Amino acid sequence: MCVVYRTVVARILLVSIQATVILVSSTDAQKDRNQTVSLGTEFVRQPFVALPYRDLVMRFEFSPDGAETWCLCGRLETRRGVNRGRAIVFQQKNKSWRQIPLTKDHAVFHDVMFSANGKTTWIAMSSDDDRGLRIRERKTGSSKWSNLRKRMPKDYSVVEKFWQTPNGRELWLYASDAGVIRWNRQTDRLTQYVQTKVRQIDGIPHATLIEDYVNDLVFTSDSRYAVCAATGGGDHGITKIDLASGKSMNFPVTDASEFERLVMTPDNKHVWCIGDSYLWCFDLKSESWIHKLSHDQMPISWIDSLIYSPISNHIWISGFEGTARYSLTLKKWIGYTSKNWQSRHKIPEIATAPLVATVDGKNIIASHSSGVALFSADGEKCEIIKSDNPNSHSSCTHIVPIPKSSDFLCTLEFESGVGGLYRLKTKTRSLEKLFELKAPATALRISSKNRAWIAMPGNIYELDFVAKHKISHHKTKENLDSQK
Repeated sequence: MCVVYRTVVARILLVSIQATVILVSSTDAQKDRNQTVSLGTEFVRQPFVALPYRDLVMRFEFSPDGAETWCLCGRLETRRGVNRGRAIVFQQKNKSWRQIPLTKDHAVFHDVMFSANGKTTWIAMSSDDDRGLRIRERKTGSSKWSNLRKRMPKDYSVVEKFWQTPNGRELWLYASDAGVIRWNRQTDRLTQYVQTKVRQIDGIPHATLIEDYVNDLVFTSDSRYAVCAATGGGDHGITKIDLASGKSMNFPVTDASEFERLVMTPDNKHVWCIGDSYLWCFDLKSESWIHKLSHDQMPISWIDSLIYSPISNHIWISGFEGTARYSLTLKKWIGYTSKNWQSRHKIPEIATAPLVATVDGKNIIASHSSGVALFSADGEKCEIIKSDNPNSHSSCTHIVPIPKSSDFLCTLEFESGVGGLYRLKTKTRSLEKLFELKAPATALRISSKNRAWIAMPGNIYELDFVAKHKISHHKTKENLDSQK
């Protein structure tokens, strides 16, 4: 067995990964440019024009019709994930880029959401002079954005994040210090979940929320319940919301810090709450805390990923110090990886420790210093799948399942700062290198069109699985700041 057990007393430091971003073409791509395969675009063989600002692509979003790829953007100097700055949109039809918002708007972009039927796109923005740019919407086939025409609560201010229920019927908005606003698009009814004891009723139906500053919100897959983690003026904890009745119930926490992230288990029974130095589990049926793990019980000091394995009844967590598993049956940690598994990242802002399960749930995939590790679900077996550079310490920054396949795409970062995009073949237990990355990957996602988008400082690549892994190297032909 390749797992070395150890005992570590540490604090959990959870940092919400920010969505900064941008496309800056670099001269380092000259060699890659010679290998570029065009997908309907003529790529000019000349030095790319660098943008006057330098950001990191941290998140991709795809329109339901596949016509647009959204890159959520923000300055590298932005230390908080809320202020994303702008979005860069790649339009597949004419192979061109568009900046949102335009420079003339003097606005800040926060988030984007697509309706389940693909007919509407919403974006959240804010501006210093508050010129009604909070929420804008656009219908399919139109290039014109208009302000959302809805009567909002009086204390509604900046919208920082969108959520959508799994059934696609409701849009939820985090309205800065005004709690969350629930918009039932079928009934066109608004409800504001907020700390009502300090609010004036202004005609919009209200329901209680533990506090006004929302950290995270999750739904059961059947759209029956929502659970919200919030904090504010001294109180913190979670709120359980019954979506059918609209009623909410608060569960304040006095012996733990605020929860910054929530993970709903696939069976909709439990919500794992991750905070600074704490990992708690809430049972939705009994409405009680069934697991409470504080800092003196934690094997690693940084939780980045958490998944539940129903086969072994284990909770798996990963962070910069490695991987650990917690037995829900025995209620104790039963395996931790050793120090040589620790991740080393050149860009701390984009450092991640991915953890995913195979389609059949029989294996757990985690980062390893020589490539990736493939655990059995119970953790009793472990196989190290080495990269083509096994002698150099590596960190796996992304692991993404390939649709209709048992394989995964993953990005590795080596000590030299370069990396690579690999295909993890679970059947043959091997890593196939697809191409070299000149810098650490900052984002990786596969669209519904079977195209993988990979971002790193200075470049964005599009990988076509159908066309036998042909690569397109995208560039901005014009300076986006010229879009006045």
